[in-house]
Amino acid sequence: MKAILKKIQKSFYTSSKNGVALMIAISLLGVFALLGMYYVRDAETELRRTVLLLDEMRVREYAKTGISSALVELEKAWRMDAVQKLIDRCPIEFSYPYYKQEYKGNGTFALEPSDTISVNMKVWITDESGKINLNCSPASVLQKILNTNGEIARRIVSSLPNSGVSSSTGRWFYLVEELYGENGVISGKFNEQITNFVSTWNAGNPNNPIPYLNINKAPVEVLMALFNISSDEAQKITNARPIKSLNDLITILEKPTTGYNIKVDDMALNWQFPFTEKSNSFKIVVVAELSRVALGKKYNHVFASKEAGVVFTEGNPMVVWNRSIPTEKIKN
Repeated sequence: MKAILKKIQKSFYTSSKNGVALMIAISLLGVFALLGMYYVRDAETELRRTVLLLDEMRVREYAKTGISSALVELEKAWRMDAVQKLIDRCPIEFSYPYYKQEYKGNGTFALEPSDTISVNMKVWITDESGKINLNCSPASVLQKILNTNGEIARRIVSSLPNSGVSSSTGRWFYLVEELYGENGVISGKFNEQITNFVSTWNAGNPNNPIPYLNINKAPVEVLMALFNISSDEAQKITNARPIKSLNDLITILEKPTTGYNIKVDDMALNWQFPFTEKSNSFKIVVVAELSRVALGKKYNHVFASKEAGVVFTEGNPMVVWNRSIPTEKIKN
């Protein structure tokens, strides 16, 4: 009987050890499985992040291409005197093929259009020809158009490179919004309506800061600020368009040039007043979208935006400013 009991105890002890070992093995397998899942998920996350970064780089390059496409359309419309029709069509939409490298056998590769990636573009064009240029206007003009006092207007001009003549000192204003807020010279909230009358896009770059204001395109508010005149006098100018020369303008206003907010003697140095019916300066905004396509649906949308200022000089378009911009406010 004792022998049987010993045998049972030994068998139970052996079974217990085996059971503990089995539990430890199962636990270890569970741990390794969790670690494996973690590393797989981490690898997938890194892969997605890499794909997203690559897509962001690609869509930024496509946004640059969008600027080039818009320039082609703008130049064509400008030469055909159909710019306003082009502006009225905005946003103009473009679709671009996305090419990927595919193996063709025998060690050869070829670029083929992708059926899983879609690239689309929206373009807005605005006419900047009739706006006062912030970087090249005298304080008397800025005071009027910005509805501010003389001290602030003079501070704006004094902060520019040599008062808007050369780029040896100071800095250029890239956007009208830079005037406002805590870091600007004008306190208070920026009013977007001011961009109907003031621009930084219709001038040359810091190496060629030439403003370009077309009297035949300027609104009444701009004419009032430039020539120190009333709204009725400004209306005389708009009614007499197209104006072909400065002498015509002086005749219409019936007042000496000494009363203007600009010095006529300095116009050859700092100002260009093209007395033409054509608009000669524009702002282009491009929003590019790159999407992954599956089963006819788009997902993983990635956006990039560019904007550029374009001035026509001697009949040819020249990009004078360009920058990347956030897309949150305009991508929809």
